[in-house]
This record gives sequence, C-alpha cells and structure tokens, in this order.
Amino acid sequence: MKKIPIVLLFLLLSPVIMLTVQPVSASQVVTANTGEIDLTAGVKVKAIYDASVSVDRPDNVKAGEQQTWDVRINDGTLSISVYIPSPINEWYTISRSVGIGSSTDFPLTSGISARVQLTASTPLNVEGPAVAETSALNWQSEGTQSFILNINENAKGGDVITVQMPLKFQITVGVVVGILMFSYEVSSTNIGTFDATPIITETVSIPATPLDLSLFLVAAVVSLAVIIPVVGFVSYRKGKSKAFPPPPPPF
Repeated sequence: MKKIPIVLLFLLLSPVIMLTVQPVSASQVVTANTGEIDLTAGVKVKAIYDASVSVDRPDNVKAGEQQTWDVRINDGTLSISVYIPSPINEWYTISRSVGIGSSTDFPLTSGISARVQLTASTPLNVEGPAVAETSALNWQSEGTQSFILNINENAKGGDVITVQMPLKFQITVGVVVGILMFSYEVSSTNIGTFDATPIITETVSIPATPLDLSLFLVAAVVSLAVIIPVVGFVSYRKGKSKAFPPPPPPF
C-alpha cells in the first residue's frame, strides 16, 4: 500500500520533465527555375538556382511566450545558360557558387561573360494561435534573418502552429563584353522574381500543461482502480461457476 502514493507522485511530477524545450535546426534545399527569358538584341537566358535554407527554432512553445526564429540562406549554386545570337548563335552553360547579394561573373566564351546578382525574400504565413512581429524577411546579402513569433496567451495544449515561408529569388543578369584590358556591361536586366520550391514549412505544437497531464493520469489511475476489481470479480464468478456447475433439471 505504501508504494501506491510514491508511484502516483512520480506520475504527477513526470510531466514537468516532459515540458523541457529543446532547440531544433532544420535544413532544406530549395530550387528556383527561371525558364527561358529574352534579354535584349536576341540574347536569351535561362537559369536554375539551388540554395540551402536552415531554420533554427524551439521544439515546443508555451502560451503567452515569445520565440526567436532564425532563417539562413547559404551554399547557393547557379547554373546559367546564355544564348548569344548571330554571328555566334550558340548556347553557353556554366555553373558557379553565387551568394545572395554578390555580383558573380560567368565566363561564357572568349570576351563575353554573364554577370548575375540575386536577392531573396519570403512572406511569413502563420497558421494557429500565434502571430509574427514582421510580415516578411528580406536578404540583400547572404546570412541570417530573424523574426519573433508571439504565442497567444489563450493557446492551449495540443494546439499546432504552422509557419510557411515561400521563398522568392530576384535575379538580375547582365552581359559583359571584354575588349583588350577593359570590360563593359552592355546590358543589365532584372529578369524577374521566381518562386522557390519546396515551400519551407515548420510546425510546432503546444504541449499539455503539467496540470492537464496530471489530471489525465489521475483519471487513468482511478479508472484502473475501478476496472481491475470488477474484472477480478467477474473472473472469480466464472471460475466459481465452473467449479460448482448447477444441478441437472429433474426428469
């Protein structure tokens, strides 16, 4: 009998241990594809950009608290193809590492290069009992952007919060012509803003409070305390019936 209160005490205190919040870091590669685009004077371009996106966030959240989320874009690689019209009439393709915000030259053929610059942005779409303090993140250079997620005070255990970040990359492409010791950028065009796939999606949940879990455990213990004697009594009656069968009916 003395062991029962100790077991109950352990069960009641165990939810406090379960609520320890651990940070989570998730990384994913996203891709943006421009398709074929006309630049100027017959020059065409198409590009595919791959980048690694990492999100550092807490594993669980609590009602009424603020959480800092960090989003980082790095390790970007651009594969670009440029069509040079007459008299060359050829496509040239090259791949290079391209960081957000930096201008990178892609040598295509003798005396001709493509100059590329990228920026990135994403809206913050929040579903559930929370709101972000900013509506979007913008990258003018490679690195980390942060935002604060405010959890509603009336959020309850079991609620789920989803944050979606549909990244977009804005790409500017120029054609650089080298003559002797000099180079000239003969054209520079913002070819557009392109959606990256997949959409970065992060989900966090609000755990049940220690009181909620404790009440559940108490209810479970009480139910077992009622069910076990009933099952035992029924088993006892069945066993007794088999040991002492009723007398046969009179003829």
